[in-house]
Amino acid sequence: MQIWIHDKSMRKVCALNNEIPGMLPYSNSQWHTYLEYSTSTFDFVIPKIVNGKLHDDIKYINDQMYVSFYYDNSYHVFYVSQLVENDFNFQVTCNNTNLELAQEQSLGFKSDTPQNIAWYLGKLGILGFAGLEIGINEVSDKTLTLEFDKKDTQLSQLHSLMSKFDAEFVFKTELNRDGTLKRFVIDIYQEADKNHHGIGKARG
Repeated sequence: MQIWIHDKSMRKVCALNNEIPGMLPYSNSQWHTYLEYSTSTFDFVIPKIVNGKLHDDIKYINDQMYVSFYYDNSYHVFYVSQLVENDFNFQVTCNNTNLELAQEQSLGFKSDTPQNIAWYLGKLGILGFAGLEIGINEVSDKTLTLEFDKKDTQLSQLHSLMSKFDAEFVFKTELNRDGTLKRFVIDIYQEADKNHHGIGKARG
């Protein structure tokens, strides 16, 4: 698998690849996905010395970079939460970009009339986060009258909203050719039952 390194403006600056001689490699990669939160973490190690000398591309490795790879017909994009450097390696700890929702303070409000899920996503400030757009929406016709507490994070409010609409969600990231962000999408599915498959058939 090839890993792309992006600068703080999300432009691709170099790639890591264990199969191509001369490219900066990586090791000890661990990708943990969390279906419940539709997110993931990614940890790996980048060596500084390749073929007996410092590799030219280590100048791009810093705690302001972004990391991405393409898997299962989708881009997975991460920000660096921790970078530990010694004389020989970089130990990189990354969080999926949508985990930033867990750090954002939520908005509290109450609706006086029934509204659809897209209306609530807008009112909660979730659609404005990183240019998030709605893709698939299987509950678009359903309306509810809801109230939300200001104490929650945006991520916890998002889960509460989906639960109330009997819905599940998944984030998708689309990139431009140069690696910059094209759009950030949330697909919303009717919760799995005898008539709906939910997010997918493989639900492990």
